[in-house]
Amino acid sequence: MERIARHPTEFITPLRARNTYTRPRGFFCPLPLPPKMDYTIHMTSSFKTLSFRLVVALIGAVIVVGGGFYLWKTRNQSPAVPEIAIASPQTGDNWTIGSTHAIAWTTKNIPEENKISLTIRRIPPPPLQTEGQEFDPILFTNLANTGTVDWTIADQYPTGTYVLGISSYASVPVTNPISAQSAPFEITREPLIGGDKDAHGCLVAAGYSWCQSKNKCLRVWEENCPVVQHFPSAVYPLYSGVSWGAEETATDTIPLAGTQATLTGYRITSKAIQNITNIAAVSTPFETYYRQKLQAAGWTINKMLEAGGPGSSISGYTKGSDYLIISYATVFHAGGVNEPVQCPCDTTLSIFYGTRP
Repeated sequence: MERIARHPTEFITPLRARNTYTRPRGFFCPLPLPPKMDYTIHMTSSFKTLSFRLVVALIGAVIVVGGGFYLWKTRNQSPAVPEIAIASPQTGDNWTIGSTHAIAWTTKNIPEENKISLTIRRIPPPPLQTEGQEFDPILFTNLANTGTVDWTIADQYPTGTYVLGISSYASVPVTNPISAQSAPFEITREPLIGGDKDAHGCLVAAGYSWCQSKNKCLRVWEENCPVVQHFPSAVYPLYSGVSWGAEETATDTIPLAGTQATLTGYRITSKAIQNITNIAAVSTPFETYYRQKLQAAGWTINKMLEAGGPGSSISGYTKGSDYLIISYATVFHAGGVNEPVQCPCDTTLSIFYGTRP
C-alpha cells in the first residue's frame, strides 16, 4: 500500500530498506514512493517549534490585552482632583468703600460639608507701606460652601489693588486646605462733590485735614488729632493700622528693684478692632512696627516688663529714666470661666509713656 507525505516538513522512511525520502520545503505536491514497501512518516522539529511559537504568541496577546484593560480601568478609577476658584470679583472690577458686593466661588470634587474661609491682600500699585499692617486680612471663616457671600467693604481699606484668597478645609485646625486666589480688582472711594485736596491729599470739602501725629487725613469730629505731642518722637507717626483716640494723662505700675513703682505719664488707646478671628493678624504688625522704630531710636527692650495672657501682651522699652509700654488686650465673645475663650473677639491696642520718679 502506498502512503504519501502531505506536509513540507514530513519525511518518510521505508521500514525494510531504511531508505529516507525527504520532501523539500515549500513543495506541496504528493511525493511518489517506490511501491511494495512499508513506510513510516516522521515530523521534523520545525513543526513542533511552530506550534510552540503559536502558543507563546497567544499567551503574549492575552497578557497585552489584559494589561491594557487593567490600565484603562485603573486610569478611569483614579481619584478626582479637587478644584476651587473665585468667580467674583473679576479683573477690572472697581468696588467702592461702603458698598456691598457678592463674593462668588465655584468648587468641584470638594465635599459639601467642607468649610470656606476668605482673606484679602493688597498688592502694588500703589506702593505698600513698609511697616505694619493696615487691616485684618481675614474676611470670613467657617462659611458653608454655598458659593457666595455678601461683603460690605469697610472704611479700613486704603484705595488700591487687591486680591482675595479662598480656602476649603474639612475642620479646624486646618490641614491640607484647597486654596485659590481671585483676579486683581480695585477698591476705591466714592468721588465727592467739591473734591479739592490739600497738599497732603486730604479732601478739604469733605472735612478732612492732615494730622501730623497720626500721619493721615481725618475729620476731627470723628477722630482726635493731638496738637501737642506728649510722646517721644520715636512713637510718631502712630501705627496706621487702627484709629487712635486722644492722648490722655495716665499712670502705670512696673516692677522695679523688687517693688512696684508707679509711673506718671500719658496713654493713647485705639478704637477696638471688632469681630476679628485672628488676634495675631492685628497684634503682630503693631508690635513689629514699634519694636523696629524704638530700637532704631535707641530704646532698649526691658525683659522685666514683659507679660502676656490669652489675647493680651505687654512689651516694655526703656531709655534712661523714660519708659514706653506697648500692649494689647482682647475681649472674647465666647467661652470663659470654666470654658476656653474663643473668637470672634475685639482687640484694643495701647501705648503708655511715663517717667520713673
